[in-house]
Amino acid sequence: MVRFNNFQKYIDEHMTEQITIGKSGASVYELDHIYIAKHIRRSLMQSGADWDSYRRESQFYSSYTSEKFPFLPRVYHCHQTDEEIQLIMEKYCPVNRYNLDDAVLEKVFDVLAQIHNMPVPEFLPKMDTGALWLEKDEINQYLSGWCDVITEHGDVFSESDLIKIGENINTINKQAYTPKKMCCHGDFHFDNLLVDDEGKIIVCDWQNVNSGHVSGDISFFLSRLSADGLEISKEKAVQMYCRFSTADIIHDEISMQMSLANLNTSFIHWHNYLRGCSIERVRGIWDKMIEDAEYLYSVCIR
Repeated sequence: MVRFNNFQKYIDEHMTEQITIGKSGASVYELDHIYIAKHIRRSLMQSGADWDSYRRESQFYSSYTSEKFPFLPRVYHCHQTDEEIQLIMEKYCPVNRYNLDDAVLEKVFDVLAQIHNMPVPEFLPKMDTGALWLEKDEINQYLSGWCDVITEHGDVFSESDLIKIGENINTINKQAYTPKKMCCHGDFHFDNLLVDDEGKIIVCDWQNVNSGHVSGDISFFLSRLSADGLEISKEKAVQMYCRFSTADIIHDEISMQMSLANLNTSFIHWHNYLRGCSIERVRGIWDKMIEDAEYLYSVCIR
């Protein structure tokens, strides 16, 4: 890995454009049309959690390289101190999500299976925290967030369905919990998928790398596609993933854990992104959340 002795000077002299100043406080630049640089300063972070996520990404790129794992971006500079993180990596093209045929999907699920086959990073906590458990105030917070979303659309969505999820989500997580853990990306969606000059899929943005069940990445991928109006059935996704996976995880287990992952993700997070959205966009997330909840009630609630 090349060391850029004066990182800021190199950016100033080679910057093509400043792409964005991230909501978390990270600065991202395009350099000479061939590199992407990230400059993360702890003093500019919105929260300690944001800093920790970028530090996790820096640790990941320091431990795993594109030479061994060709779906990773080529990183030329990765430097971390207690106060800043510097990254320079190769620039790639985005994958066109609206040209999503089976050939592209097969590439995506092949790469995802390879990610799950990576060793779990040493810097991640080794402790098994067990099943997800939400405190009462957390549940009330998520219920309130979802109520704000659905009341924007009158009586179209049933608040009683939402309350039922809040009443049962801890029991569902306890009953459906599995201790199986593999290396997971944690933010696997099309905005984080790129393609190199040879058409190979490159996966970027590893701030949320974690040790978890493979279903989380698959479920999140489908959920984000659905929010963009692109529907892929869970059955098709699981079958395609299993075609490439070498892990000892059966189809039915992945399917059940995907329902659990989607329920948790939808209930906890999606209300933050759906305020002011069209009824069609809300319905796409809502209907899938309720469908997965009903399935999990039938197999988890005794």
